[in-house]
Amino acid sequence: MNCDSCINTSVEDTSGSAPVPGAGLAEEGPVALARTGPVVQLAERLGLARSEVTASQAVRLDGANSLRADVIVLALTLSSIRVLLQVSPDNENWTTAASFSRRTIGYSTVRVPGVAFRFARLYYLGSDTVGGVGVLTAKLRQWRA
Repeated sequence: MNCDSCINTSVEDTSGSAPVPGAGLAEEGPVALARTGPVVQLAERLGLARSEVTASQAVRLDGANSLRADVIVLALTLSSIRVLLQVSPDNENWTTAASFSRRTIGYSTVRVPGVAFRFARLYYLGSDTVGGVGVLTAKLRQWRA
């Protein structure tokens, strides 16, 4: 299921302006990697309810072979939010390249080198806590090594 709030493909301002305090997403990639594409905003204040599952839009990986997903959990009364970084050769068949869970409010990042796929997306899963909700923001960065 794709959500409307996930389909915001605005590009992060990388002009050198100061990052928003506490945002945690202004860090650039490793010096040895050349950026090949924009930083894509995959979710902006995405809300997840109990046992909810949703996927971001797919991002085409134009020449990139390394990915990084940055996620900030802004609010959480669920016991956890699980985030999967998935890759696909055809935008239909998805494979999980990396995953992590957040049990508290805060920032998480996952890096995946050696990607040989054409598309990537984030897949979000809310835990089954009765009455719980979670709110997150997510970005995807891509590089060519």
